[in-house]
Amino acid sequence: MIDKIIYPGSFDPITKGHENIINQLQNLASVVIVAIAEDNDKNSLYSIDQRLNLLNELYQNHANIEVISYSGLTVDLAKKNDVSVIARGLRNEIDFAYERDLSDMNQKIDGSVRTIFLQSDPSLRSISSSLVRQLIDLNKDLSPFLSKKITNLINAWR
Repeated sequence: MIDKIIYPGSFDPITKGHENIINQLQNLASVVIVAIAEDNDKNSLYSIDQRLNLLNELYQNHANIEVISYSGLTVDLAKKNDVSVIARGLRNEIDFAYERDLSDMNQKIDGSVRTIFLQSDPSLRSISSSLVRQLIDLNKDLSPFLSKKITNLINAWR
């Protein structure tokens, strides 16, 4: 079993697909660090504090899951936290091409940090945070895409 693993992302918001990856990671690592990226190229719907709140509420009873936010390179975060494995979720071949290139860059920056790729359950692979954000803007039903706890928290914010 891996000691610690980092699962980075924007989690804007966290979807059932993200949750599925985190569940898989709990079987691979003693500690799963879910790291919310503060500085990415995405136009976020929710603030860092709101996203931290969502994930902390969801995983408050999971002693082996740490939720943090960070800025800068994920590979630097891994080094700072003595983590040698970064996990990335893949939905399709477009994700794979992007994540492979990112993994190659990370290897050039720090060869001691490896990236593993995981796929969520096939029934969840089409879910993307960007599509969910559109549904939120249109006040549509979120239950097929977000867990009940996350749906309830987001609905309370509307």
